[in-house]
Amino acid sequence: MPFAWGYKLPPETCHICYCLTPTRFVWDYETYVQREQVGGVARRLVRPFVGWLQHWERRAADRVGAFVAISNEIQKRIRRFYQRESAVIHPPVNTRRFVATADGSHDDYFLLVSRLVPYKRIDLAVRAFTDLGLPLWIGGSGRDQASLEAMAGPNIRFLGRVPDEELGRLMARCRAFVFPGLEDFGIAPVQAMAAGRPVIAYAGGGALDYVWKE
Repeated sequence: MPFAWGYKLPPETCHICYCLTPTRFVWDYETYVQREQVGGVARRLVRPFVGWLQHWERRAADRVGAFVAISNEIQKRIRRFYQRESAVIHPPVNTRRFVATADGSHDDYFLLVSRLVPYKRIDLAVRAFTDLGLPLWIGGSGRDQASLEAMAGPNIRFLGRVPDEELGRLMARCRAFVFPGLEDFGIAPVQAMAAGRPVIAYAGGGALDYVWKE
């Protein structure tokens, strides 16, 4: 919940904040409202309060006993916005249900599994694979689905919500997993690697903690 860590606690309380990210619309307002397609009236109404919210968050950060970041990218943001140091502890990922194929074989599709919302930048992958003519299977649902389907070529397949029991097989059989957005960490690419498949990721954000940058 945004701002929950700003709750005032008794001085003797051990307050540790496991920070997923400093609040996006507070510290990167223009990018946030553009990608979330926030209307012009709402943008103008909220913008005057952004400076006050930054000041409030900065003061609240001083009351936290220790920060823990989910990635090196978030550690940098905590240092930049809150002027606080933090330890990095990656989110736990259950990798045991993702197993590589016995012979290392795979099928000829690329895979992307995500919520279909603007900041995930699924549109980048759809445009790229449409231009390349390579098969891309997209699992997940969200408010961008209709617009993504409209821009997609015949080589793009939308799977909808993928059941947990099916996800492991899809991961293990894909040619590679695609991760186009600038993410704070990213659970799905770790799952794909546990299934023995390579990951094609945007060279930034949390992905740099586990994907080799060429």
